[in-house]
Amino acid sequence: MSTLQGLGFNDETARALVDKATAAAALATAIAARRAAYVSEADPMYLEWQYDGTVEKEKEWRAKVAEIKARFPLPEDK
Repeated sequence: MSTLQGLGFNDETARALVDKATAAAALATAIAARRAAYVSEADPMYLEWQYDGTVEKEKEWRAKVAEIKARFPLPEDK
C-alpha cells in the first residue's frame, strides 16, 4: 500500500484499490479451483449419466457438483 501512496493515492483510495484487487484474486482462485474439480471429478460423472441415462447417475452428478460448490465457495457466497 505504501507504493500506492508513493504514487500519490491517499490512504482511503489505496485501501480501496488493495481490497478490490484482493477480492478479485480470491474470486479467480475459487473459480480456478472449481474448474479443476469439475474437470477431474464431475465431468466424468456427467458423461456416465449421459451414457446411462439413469436418474441415479444424474443424482450422483448433481450431488458432486453441489459438493464442489460447497468445497470452493465463491467469496460473495460466504
